[in-house]
Amino acid sequence: MRLFGCLVVLASLLAGCYPTIHRVKLSAGNEREMHPLLFVRGTETGTVFTVWTREGNEQFDVSPRLFFRRGSLKSGAFSQAVSLGTIVGATEADLAVAGSNVYVAFADGPNFQSAEAVLQVSHDGGGIFARTVVSDNPAARRPVVAAQADTVHVAWQLATGGVRYRRSLDAGGAFADAITLAESGALARPGIAAEGQTVVVAWVEGGAVRFARSDDEGASFAAAVTVSSAGASVQDGTVRMLLDNGSLHLLWIEDTDGSPRVMHALVASAGATPAVRRADEGAGNPSEAWMAIEGSTAHVVWQTSSAGQTEILYAAVSGSAAFSSPFDLSASSGTMSVTPRVSAANGKAHFVWTENNNVVYRRGSVQGGYSPVTTIEPTESELVGHSARVDGRLAKDYSVLWVSQRASGTDVWYYSFRPYRVN
Repeated sequence: MRLFGCLVVLASLLAGCYPTIHRVKLSAGNEREMHPLLFVRGTETGTVFTVWTREGNEQFDVSPRLFFRRGSLKSGAFSQAVSLGTIVGATEADLAVAGSNVYVAFADGPNFQSAEAVLQVSHDGGGIFARTVVSDNPAARRPVVAAQADTVHVAWQLATGGVRYRRSLDAGGAFADAITLAESGALARPGIAAEGQTVVVAWVEGGAVRFARSDDEGASFAAAVTVSSAGASVQDGTVRMLLDNGSLHLLWIEDTDGSPRVMHALVASAGATPAVRRADEGAGNPSEAWMAIEGSTAHVVWQTSSAGQTEILYAAVSGSAAFSSPFDLSASSGTMSVTPRVSAANGKAHFVWTENNNVVYRRGSVQGGYSPVTTIEPTESELVGHSARVDGRLAKDYSVLWVSQRASGTDVWYYSFRPYRVN
């Protein structure tokens, strides 16, 4: 049996496969790191792109800064960290990759009242970046970015509560005039997605989820559409959004009577009536909802608090059907399970979350059952921050990015693995 196992490993190596697990500390020193972002492009020889924020220090007049690194999915080797500039209020950046173009959007300035929406652009896969200011007056907050080939789309929230959008057709060289999508009332960071000629920007305005759609690659937008329930308020002003084969998926948590609920809307095509459905079944207090799309199926995860414990629930929906009954992904009752993330590939959903201060992984589906909960990072003396991300768009390899916290600061870690290694 040992000989057979060695032959299997040898055959895998000769075939170019690799079962190696990569665990890389991306940050350095004893600084406080936060808001990690992850983008993986390609298959076994693909590239990993990461961005995170380093907290500043007002006492020593040190501003928060944004850092970037790229690495090899196969070898786990990463470039040196590159500082992309200061970022106002240690807020979260956004990251998009299209071909050899890498775009990082963030707000920069001495304070929120005079911040600008900035785009750092690289045309060589993240080797050299050039800074471009995308916004105009008034001050900008929370920019987001989407890209396809040489077309890049940027949206941001105005300090006055509006939402604006600009596009570039030459990889950030020149931008068209800004389009105002909302005059005021936007509560938080907008969302943006692009696919083919379609561009969608979504935001929360006056407690309602609204989106505007363009089908001419951002040259013009149709009137904004409201998808949330009348009279509802959206939890923490956040809406998730994905475009897949022309279908728009939106996810949010709303509250009309003191009972929050996880809501999903499917807009099958331009001008179609949104199909709005509830993903949870009313148990507990849901928060931190995320989703992934594969084919016609939307995979949704969220955390819910009830009876002194917090669990991770999962439900899926295909087309216009109703959601499946929520499934508890957590390892056992009595756990503190928080900040779930989900991705989907090859008919399986892949989940990570932090559970009792460990980063854990599980995969499965409504139809095919679930793997056991597996700890991919026992923390020992570390306290894992609530920032675990999973990227499951690859056929065989999966990547996770998280923040772990020590007494002296926080670190950003990258981890990649083969799912068959953790079944």
